[in-house]
Amino acid sequence: MKTVGTMAEAVQQGKARYLGLSNVTAEQLRRAHQTHPITAVQYEYSLWRREAEVELLPAMRELGVALVAWSPLDGGFLTGTVNSLAAVERINRLAPPSPAVGETLV
Repeated sequence: MKTVGTMAEAVQQGKARYLGLSNVTAEQLRRAHQTHPITAVQYEYSLWRREAEVELLPAMRELGVALVAWSPLDGGFLTGTVNSLAAVERINRLAPPSPAVGETLV
């Protein structure tokens, strides 16, 4: 991963302390981590968007990488700004999530 290699040089030069990535797959994270240790991954993770639980979160646990979840309140659903699942689907333009809401987190 050329970009991670370039960012690793910034760490070696003292211009940065840690490396983080955003919206990567488990495979991309593993490849990047081989180039330089990755500290955190920013990824959308909420009651409605839980696909990270399938492959990404297990890879992150294995590598000791932290999750920086964005949209944990899913654009206002839990705060009362959005008051229906249909409204969330309109905002996100997504089908209902899988796994179903209410399933135990891994």
